[in-house]
Amino acid sequence: MKNTLFGILLGIILYSGFQFINSFRKHQETISLKTALIIIKNDSDFRVTNVTLKHGYGELNLSNIEIGRTAYLGFYNSSENDYSLIVKLENDSILKSGCGYFEYGLRAIETITNTKITHEDNW
Repeated sequence: MKNTLFGILLGIILYSGFQFINSFRKHQETISLKTALIIIKNDSDFRVTNVTLKHGYGELNLSNIEIGRTAYLGFYNSSENDYSLIVKLENDSILKSGCGYFEYGLRAIETITNTKITHEDNW
């Protein structure tokens, strides 16, 4: 009887430990490949007052990205597309960039500096 209780208790402990460790691996939400994800990093010396992202199906807007902060934009994209980014900084300068052709599954990083926007993506 003691061996049975010990086995059950050991099983519960091992299972709980496995679930605890597994929860760290699965704590992030999965984003569909049909969602184009654009990460906007403000590495400039100014606050970003406005961001406009124009793509083939519409337009997205963000405002007030503080210095050193990151913002995320996502939009449904099930086929071919492109986008352009227009950024207005606190000092009234306007920066523009664009991403050429892409298909679903885009993950891009747009890094804003004082004078330009640097583009990286998974293509």
